Amino acid sequence: FQFNAAFINSVWPTWAIPIARTLSYTGAAISFHISGDVIRRFNVFKVILTGNLYTRIVSSTAYLFPSVLSPLLLSSSSIFYGILVVGKGTLMQNEFRQEQRATMGSLDAFAGSIAFGILAFVLGFIADKIGPSLALITAQLFMLINAYLYWRLYKYHKP
Repeated sequence: FQFNAAFINSVWPTWAIPIARTLSYTGAAISFHISGDVIRRFNVFKVILTGNLYTRIVSSTAYLFPSVLSPLLLSSSSIFYGILVVGKGTLMQNEFRQEQRATMGSLDAFAGSIAFGILAFVLGFIADKIGPSLALITAQLFMLINAYLYWRLYKYHKP
């Protein structure tokens, strides 16, 4: 998400980048609002897996076939953002004891920050060499690992 502005700038004029961001933030706000209902209606693993796959497919399509519609496609994936955040929080609450939650949350945030720092550097390097679209497609491929892990968890953790 942090690197989308460089891609959006390649298909929309610079003044229009805030429009794409506003659409994304609006979708995310709606997503947070409906997240509890969606998670209660569907299994948390199904919701996370579906949201993750939808985001990967839509993002990859937008990056592979850049057009004026690409920023709108990217913004559409934000409707799953709040649901994914709440779903992951729900899993953390359900899988860890009270004494473990703070530690696991801290370790998760720490590992995420380190991974982002490393991947941001690598992604920037790739973008400089082959362009922002191909760099973001590469990032999508790596993010499929999350979808695979959630699928494996769901497969073995039937509620």
